[in-house]
Amino acid sequence: MVLGEIEASPRTIIEAVAMAKQVPVFRYQRDWQTSINNDSIDGINLNYQFGNYALPNLEVNLIGEHQAINIGTALTAFILYAQKKKLSLDEETIRQALKNISWQGRMQVLSRKPIIILDGAHNVHGVKALMQTLEKLFPNRNVKFMLSILRDKDYPAMLSLICSRAEQVYVAQNQSERAATVDEQVSVIANYEIPCKTAPSVAEAYALAVQECNPDDVLIVCGSLYTVGEVLSTQKDNA
Repeated sequence: MVLGEIEASPRTIIEAVAMAKQVPVFRYQRDWQTSINNDSIDGINLNYQFGNYALPNLEVNLIGEHQAINIGTALTAFILYAQKKKLSLDEETIRQALKNISWQGRMQVLSRKPIIILDGAHNVHGVKALMQTLEKLFPNRNVKFMLSILRDKDYPAMLSLICSRAEQVYVAQNQSERAATVDEQVSVIANYEIPCKTAPSVAEAYALAVQECNPDDVLIVCGSLYTVGEVLSTQKDNA
């Protein structure tokens, strides 16, 4: 079992169950490590270490420091699997695979002038990671958000985090039956005195947001994977 960055309380339970079942546990920081060399809109560069496996300066086509731990978790699991199956590991193949990763809807860059990024952050944890990434990559840039969040998520807390960074918010209701209404979302945003515009659909809200962006703006589409999916559908329709 490979564990990434997990809080102590659930980790203790997981490790106790693993021990009872005689399953070995390989934990982040204790058994394997990653460190970030660079994080930019073009991806991350990281170092990875697990036992005798040292892979410095891995170029990964993912944005955000938190992705280094995700990559490390996957690499560790892959190495353990290869060892069990007695498979050879080719470092160049690993490097090329990481460099060519394509993960739609996860800090996916659609445009660079203005910068338009789709991110499937759909809960408080995901939005916190998104805010940390934006603060690092765009500390002095105007950031606009186009969003639609599901009602069964903690959308007030998510919107509180988003409004702490937003210059402008565009709100819609995505097509999921679980989606929070426009009014429900706007009533929360109103507490933060952030300029807010609404539209009848995700496609229309996205079009409005893009239309009102300046070349130096940053536009983030987030709140739900449903929302991101609907924007990606509009991109395909217009291709």
